[in-house]
Amino acid sequence: MKEQLEKYLAESDYDLVQRSVIANAIASSDFFFTYCVDIPFVYFEDDLSIIWQSILAMYSEFECEVSGLTLVQHLRKDGRIKKPSILISKITNNTCFSHTEKTYNVGKLIDINIRRNTYNVGVDCINKAVLDTAYIEAVINEAHDKLDSNGLNVENVSLDFLPVFADDLINSVEVLYKTHIKPVDQILNGGFGKQDLVIVGARPGMGKTEVALHVAYESAKAGIPVLIVSLEMSKRQLAKRLITKIINSELGYFFDNKRLKDKQFSNEDIVHIKHATALLQNLPIFILDSADTDITCENLKIKIQKIQRKHKIELVFLDHLHKVQHENNKIFGEEAVGKLAVTCKNIAKQLNIVFIALCQLNRSVETRDDKRPNNSDLRQSGQLEQEADTIIFLYRQDYYMQKNNDMHVPDNEIEYIFGKQRTGSVQTAYGRIFLNTNTIAEII
Repeated sequence: MKEQLEKYLAESDYDLVQRSVIANAIASSDFFFTYCVDIPFVYFEDDLSIIWQSILAMYSEFECEVSGLTLVQHLRKDGRIKKPSILISKITNNTCFSHTEKTYNVGKLIDINIRRNTYNVGVDCINKAVLDTAYIEAVINEAHDKLDSNGLNVENVSLDFLPVFADDLINSVEVLYKTHIKPVDQILNGGFGKQDLVIVGARPGMGKTEVALHVAYESAKAGIPVLIVSLEMSKRQLAKRLITKIINSELGYFFDNKRLKDKQFSNEDIVHIKHATALLQNLPIFILDSADTDITCENLKIKIQKIQRKHKIELVFLDHLHKVQHENNKIFGEEAVGKLAVTCKNIAKQLNIVFIALCQLNRSVETRDDKRPNNSDLRQSGQLEQEADTIIFLYRQDYYMQKNNDMHVPDNEIEYIFGKQRTGSVQTAYGRIFLNTNTIAEII
C-alpha cells in the first residue's frame, strides 16, 4: 500500500504542484483569497512550507502587497531560508496563466494531502487495532478526530454556548446601525442589526443613490467604517455628490449639482468646496468601483473581505444589485438573482456586517394607476425576497406628476415603503429629498 501511495505522489509531480500554487498566490491576491486562503502550511514540504507561512502572514496582516520582492524581504527577516531570492525566482517561473490549470493544481494539492493523511491515519489505526490492549472504540474515535483535523471537518452543531447565553442576552447591548432618517429608524426600532441583508428598491430617478449616500455619510460621521461597491457610478461621481451634500447639510451653504457640473464658481464656492473635500477626506468612507476591478458574484465576497480586514468595514452598500455579473455566462434571470441574493446574505453573516443592496424594479410598476411599489415588483423576486431581512421601497409622487405636467405636486416628498421587516412591522415612513443638492430631510 505504501508503495502505491508513493507512486501516486511521484506521478502527481507533487513538487511542481506546490510551486505552482505558491507562484499563483504571489501573482494574484484575488486567486489567493478565492482558492488558497484556507490551505494550511503543513500541506507544503521543507522550504516551501516556510514560504507558505510567510504568504499567509503577509496576507492576513496586510502589512504590504504580496509580490516576489516583498516576499523575499519577509523571508530574509524570518531567517530560516538561505538566499530566498534565488528560490522565489525559481518558484515564480511556475506561474500558470490558465484559470483551469491554476484551480486544478490547488485541488491536486488538497487531494494529495488528504490521501496521504488518510493513509497515515489508516496505518496507525491498523497498528493499534491488532494490539490486545487496544480499546477498539477509542482507536476508532481517535481516527475520526485525526481525519477531522485533516480537513474532513464535522460542523459544530452543539449548543455549548448556552451556559453564558442568558447573561449575554440580559447584559449585552445590541449594536444597531441607524439610517439617520428619523421616521425610518423608528419603524426599524432603532436601526439595522449586524448580519442584516437590506434591499432598497425603486424605479430609476427615485433617489436610491442619494438615500444610500445619506446613510453612508451619516454613519461615517458617527465613526462607522463604510464601503460603497459601485457598479453604477465612478468614485469621482460619488465624491462630487458627497461634496455637494456636505456643502449644503454641514456648511449651510446652497450649492447644487448644476453648479458643480458647469464649474462656474465664485470665490465663496471654492472655499466651501475645499472645506467639504477636507471633511470628506477625514471620514471612513471607502469606494470600490468597477473601473478599479471586475466585480462578479463569485469574487464579491473576496473583494469586500480584503477591504474589511484592512479598514474594519461594518456597513456595505452595493449599487446596484442587477449590475453584478456572473463568471458563468449561462447563469441569468431568476437563477442569477437568486445566487446573488444568497451570496449577499452569506457575506453579511460571515463578515458580521450590514449589507445594503440597491435594486431596480420591474417596469410593470409604470403600468399601474397606483405606482407605489411592492415585493412583486422586485426583478426575479422569489429568492431575493426570501433572503432579505428588510425590504424598503422608495416612491416619489412628484416624479410622476412632473412627467404628466400636473401642477399639484407635493414638495420633494419621498415615501419609504417597508415591504418586509423580519423583526418588526411593515409600515410607511415619510420624508423629503432634494436631488439637486443630494440632501435628505424630515417633513416639518
